[in-house]
Amino acid sequence: MKSNFNEFEKSKFLQDLADRFYGEVFSMARISGNNIDSNDIYIISYVLYKAGTYENPFSISFNAIAEGALDISDFVRNEIVKTISEKSWELLLNLLKKYPSEIIREFLLMSTEYYDTKFVNGTPKSISELGCRVLDIQPNEKVGNICCGRGSFLVTAAMTQKDANYFGYEIDEKLSTIAFIRAELAESNIEVNTC
Repeated sequence: MKSNFNEFEKSKFLQDLADRFYGEVFSMARISGNNIDSNDIYIISYVLYKAGTYENPFSISFNAIAEGALDISDFVRNEIVKTISEKSWELLLNLLKKYPSEIIREFLLMSTEYYDTKFVNGTPKSISELGCRVLDIQPNEKVGNICCGRGSFLVTAAMTQKDANYFGYEIDEKLSTIAFIRAELAESNIEVNTC
């Protein structure tokens, strides 16, 4: 009984931390004057995560990102450049003093459970878990997810059975990019394709 309580406490702590992080990213990104939605928050958070993996993340300027100094896809780079401003990036970068890149990674993976259903019609974690139990995915099996959105089911399934191969297909480029980001962070055999 006690170990379940500790898992609950850990989950609650991470969720509270994720909520604070999400709110701070949202507030700082809005300084750019652009309309920011939850999809933008994922992409901004991922760029912040990537910057946090560098030896000196505070030296990565907004212009350096625009010029390709950060190891991110062209789509992510273009989204960042059109979504936030240089001033927003400077403020966002300071979040790395408060939230190490591993916490940001957890937020991006954890958000499968919470932010998908709060802001967008995503697959709730309980449904993804049910799908995993029903499918009983075995090692080396291939699992496809058409209209994978942000990759909620794919990430949940891959975290349940890492030795299977997962394929996601999405028509919306921003959603497929977020699914790809989450697949990368889950360190699993997930391939995401934009149709």
